Amino acid sequence: MGHACRHNLIAAAGLGAALALHSVLEQVAGTVLVVGTPAEERVGGKVALAEAGTFDGVDAALMFHPGARVVPAC
Repeated sequence: MGHACRHNLIAAAGLGAALALHSVLEQVAGTVLVVGTPAEERVGGKVALAEAGTFDGVDAALMFHPGARVVPAC
């Protein structure tokens, strides 16, 4: 169960979302990219991935993190 904040659900939800989107790609133009994020809570894994160019050309990104509260992204 990760360190009790449900990281196993993050992977499952991300993969499920990617598979669902992939199933309709014939209807829309685009590519699905699934990226696992190392050290996403303490070390800034997303920052390292962004600096390495992983998200260059990406039009939209989705992150899922289960918890006991709702935190708006904007």
